[in-house]
Amino acid sequence: VAYLQGLAIWWLSWSLGMMLWAAMLRLSIEVMLALLATLRPNLARNWRGDFELIARLLFYLAVPIWFAIRVTG
Repeated sequence: VAYLQGLAIWWLSWSLGMMLWAAMLRLSIEVMLALLATLRPNLARNWRGDFELIARLLFYLAVPIWFAIRVTG
């Protein structure tokens, strides 16, 4: 029972961390695009896809790499 409780706590904290990481990525994209829209409105529309691609790469590649380094560390 203690093993399952420990596993549940670990998974809950991991999923909360992933949600916070995704929220931080989304917030940074929106802030950068808002700044870009005030400076160059025509570029903001074109760069949204690029920023979102970078965020997806950071979310799906950087986190597993960080986790592997942390576990094998």
